[in-house]
Amino acid sequence: MQNYQNENPFDFYGSLYWVKKINTMYFILVHRYPAPIRYPLIEIQNSVSDYQQLKSMRNPIYFSYICTFIFITLLILFLSIWCAFYFARGLVRPIQELLGAMMQIRNGNWDVKINYHPDNDLNHLTHGFNDMTNALKMAQIQLNEKNREMMLILENISASVFLVNKYGRIVTSNIPGQKMILSFSGASECKNKKINIFGPEIKNKIVELTRELIKTQKQSIIKEISFSHHGENKTFMIHLAKINIEHSLEATEKGLLIFIEDLTDIVKINTLKTWQEAAKQMAHEVKNPLTPIQISTQRLQRKYSDALNNDPIFIDCTNIILEQVKTIKDLVSHFSKFASMPQLFLEPANINELITQTIRLYQVSYPEINIILNLDHAITDMKLDKKKIRRVFTNLLDNSIRAIQQEQTQKDYKPFIKIQTRFIKHQNKIEILFIDSGPGISKTIQNKLFMPYVSTDKKNMGLGLAIVRDIIEQMGGKIELEKSEIQQKVQQMGEYQKLGARFKIELPVNILKI
Repeated sequence: MQNYQNENPFDFYGSLYWVKKINTMYFILVHRYPAPIRYPLIEIQNSVSDYQQLKSMRNPIYFSYICTFIFITLLILFLSIWCAFYFARGLVRPIQELLGAMMQIRNGNWDVKINYHPDNDLNHLTHGFNDMTNALKMAQIQLNEKNREMMLILENISASVFLVNKYGRIVTSNIPGQKMILSFSGASECKNKKINIFGPEIKNKIVELTRELIKTQKQSIIKEISFSHHGENKTFMIHLAKINIEHSLEATEKGLLIFIEDLTDIVKINTLKTWQEAAKQMAHEVKNPLTPIQISTQRLQRKYSDALNNDPIFIDCTNIILEQVKTIKDLVSHFSKFASMPQLFLEPANINELITQTIRLYQVSYPEINIILNLDHAITDMKLDKKKIRRVFTNLLDNSIRAIQQEQTQKDYKPFIKIQTRFIKHQNKIEILFIDSGPGISKTIQNKLFMPYVSTDKKNMGLGLAIVRDIIEQMGGKIELEKSEIQQKVQQMGEYQKLGARFKIELPVNILKI
């Protein structure tokens, strides 16, 4: 055994040693392996030492790698998200502009445009959208123009037009339709109202026609109806057509388009024309044999009166024949006047003066009747057919006097006829009122009063008012019977007097004024 003291440190690598401490001293026993064994052991020990060193450094290196990986991953993720937002912004911004433009178009702004972005991938879509907007704007302009033309037509036709949905409510109507509703029900607004607002007669007919449409699977149907409304006969033509009501591009519902045309005046005119033709034919057929009968009867009187010693029976019979011939001639004259109304002969005249001149004879002939004049002196000279206007006043006065005389005499009032004229400046027309205290007009004939051969007097032919209406209409005016309570009493000229018939004549000043 060798002892080393105060020399270089002993190399224990590749040796087997034993160490023991005794008090303050260490006893070490060392056995060095041979060189062939020692050097491999040294290498093994060095390797183990290196391994232990590396093992101690494993966790810091592992965490450093993990941190580096996480950092690189987050960096790549951030760059990816940033790139995605960058490219998405180039796609989303034009789409957002498209959505905004579509909302504006939906709200009715057809002038909206999308700005061009040369570097945008949706540039072609932008061009296409702007072209589409221009096309839609032009289509909307054309559609609005068509709608204006259609509304102009609907507002200026005489027929009433209603759009009714499947629930039986009115969606919209034209102006004549609103006027019809106003006259029938008094309602100023018909939108969203049920068809009951038409009144029972029209409503029942519409329901009946609707059921027939459904049953027969037809697209449209048309029927003529006649009914009485407030004592006046009405004739309407009702036309129903199935349509689809479009609330939007997706929402549609079935509905009805209802055309209602008032044929009352046309029916009256046709009836009047028929009567005129009949009167013309009757006048022609009856007039021809009257003259030979009259001449022959007069010749018989001259030739046989002396021979028969003026036999009373012969004289009476021939006189009766002559009187009846005269009566028939008067009838023929009425027929002729009614059948052919001559052309107007207009000349300057004052209607107040014509009324005053016409009533003078009646004031003298009928002193028991108080004829009251209330004339508007603001009325100036106009171009009138004097002869026909006098005929109008004469017929109306004759009718009033005849009605007053037929009524039983009352002690609590004096019968009267009142004639009133008024110039209505804002309507540019003249209004003439004929009012009497007679029994008035029966409700049963009020709606056909101006038709031929309608009269409350069995001895009267009933042509007077028909002729009066023809004359007034020739002059561009109108005449109507105003509804009034027959038994209503009013205070007139300090006395209580009964109100009977009340006729109103309207003449347009713009046609007749000089």
